[in-house]
Amino acid sequence: MTLAGVRCKHPWVEPQRMRVTGYDPIQSEHAWKECGMLLGNAVHDVVKYFQLNPPQILEFTDRGLESVQSKTKKDSRSNSPHGNGRHNERTQTPHRHHHHHQEQAGRAPPSYDVFAKQTNTPPRPKPPPDVPLPAIPQTFPTVDTMERDELDNKMEHDVPFQAYVQALPLYEELQTIRNSKAEEVKKLAEENLTKESQLKELHQSVAAKQKELHEKITAFEVLEKRQNDLCQPPDKMITLKKLNRAKKEAFEKSEEYAGEWIEDGAASVNDFVKEFVELRKVHHLRGAKMEILENATQQI
Repeated sequence: MTLAGVRCKHPWVEPQRMRVTGYDPIQSEHAWKECGMLLGNAVHDVVKYFQLNPPQILEFTDRGLESVQSKTKKDSRSNSPHGNGRHNERTQTPHRHHHHHQEQAGRAPPSYDVFAKQTNTPPRPKPPPDVPLPAIPQTFPTVDTMERDELDNKMEHDVPFQAYVQALPLYEELQTIRNSKAEEVKKLAEENLTKESQLKELHQSVAAKQKELHEKITAFEVLEKRQNDLCQPPDKMITLKKLNRAKKEAFEKSEEYAGEWIEDGAASVNDFVKEFVELRKVHHLRGAKMEILENATQQI
């Protein structure tokens, strides 16, 4: 099944050859044989779907079809109560004609094309449900035998016309199918209602797990921030300040120890020198680290 006379964009249509590939029964020869449909029914389903979900027209390849389409749009706009001269203008160049269709596509309701652009894998819509409708009669013998006055009476008044329609065997058959489908829908609805409590329990369980997930994500983000702070190299200025403070503390501690030894003289000279050198050693080590860090900062 191929669209002729036009190039368009639609999830059901193959872009290169304009072949209809989105309708499940005609996707392959095997699928067509298995479905058991008549060709007319398949064409009817595809046309009905395109009417409800029209494709985006990119270009007309058949000038005759283009002229018919332009004339139809012109007539519909001229009959519209809101029509004006600007809407009835005929585009002359292919560029303006293409721009005109793009404007119409922009004013149209959202179609499946919008979703296709976002996901690149548009879902394939299912065909309409298969309802076994009775065949439409080709002739109506009772109408053929009616007088003209009786026919006019039925056409002009609703009550006689409705009475005639309801007396047809086709109407009774349609009512039977309608009641059958209504009963089927009722049973499905009742089955869904029996699963309502189970659905609510599942919803509550999912909501609880979602809340737990959010809490764990929040805790993870706090720990991640803390880890990043710990893994970052320390600030050089802060490190220099800490080293300077520690250097002064080591110097003051050695001076305090020396002052106590002078006043008390409890320890021997050798012990004093050994302890004093260790304290001053810490002082000079911290000073050396400060110089190394300052030189590294100046080089950077």
